[in-house]
Amino acid sequence: MAQPLPDLTFVRDLDQFDISGQVHARGAMNGSEVRVARGAYVPIAPWLDLKERDRYVVTIRAVAAKVHVSIGRVSGGRSRRGVVKHTLVVGDDEIVEVDGMLVTSIARTVLDLAAYADRLTAIVAVDRALLIDRFGPFPPLLG
Repeated sequence: MAQPLPDLTFVRDLDQFDISGQVHARGAMNGSEVRVARGAYVPIAPWLDLKERDRYVVTIRAVAAKVHVSIGRVSGGRSRRGVVKHTLVVGDDEIVEVDGMLVTSIARTVLDLAAYADRLTAIVAVDRALLIDRFGPFPPLLG
């Protein structure tokens, strides 16, 4: 049975940012916590028990605190701290579930990066999606 992932503590969600933020930063410096991403902490004991892939998932969840979301053209609204909104239409077939999170498919993500990211980021994403790793363990993401 899979081990549950530890809860992340986000400093921005704490009531007393100045005090709590310092407490967690000190915890990371003295080894009682791990700073997984800027402002995101996990206690050291459950972190050490995680496999590498689970650590990666926790890190992605911490980084995904700043998310890009696609909204319909009539939804309106502005981007706010931690959420960047894009007015796009995303089909149901372009949404997949990965480790309990709904995300866009590889193909859709690559298209979105090509449209909104800088050129180098887009090229790297397309290159990786089309890579055929003939000598390693990585299957092509698109084919």
